[in-house]
Amino acid sequence: MKRINLVQIGIGTVGGEVVGQVIANRERWRRELGLDVLIRAVIGTGGALPGEDIAGLSDATLQAVVAGRQAGLGLTEAAAGAALVPPAEAISRLIPAGPTIVLDAAAGEETAVLHGRALASGARVVLSNKAPLALPLANPLAAQMWDEA
Repeated sequence: MKRINLVQIGIGTVGGEVVGQVIANRERWRRELGLDVLIRAVIGTGGALPGEDIAGLSDATLQAVVAGRQAGLGLTEAAAGAALVPPAEAISRLIPAGPTIVLDAAAGEETAVLHGRALASGARVVLSNKAPLALPLANPLAAQMWDEA
């Protein structure tokens, strides 16, 4: 079975739905496609909540974080005080663990630096957040992202 590691940036309306879809479809993907899709970290404005082990974040933790964010809590509060790490660190920890996809459902251009770093490390990036794509090429964040794309 092939394992796919996901990092979810942004856990609002769109990101929360992505998390819900992964949880809802994980068993079917295992059974029908031979893919073990795991959310190994979630990233918000307060930092990143990485999974504690190779299995990634538990469904219960993911559901609690999504519910907390929907209730207006920040990631730190939604994660019930779990230790957060810098987002770039959370992503770099996963690269050696196999195929990694960074999913960006945040709002704003600040995530562009994470895209560039993830791509440079061999990860893939999927964006529903279009702001980083609209940055002028003269912007250092855009340059880093597009250099690696």
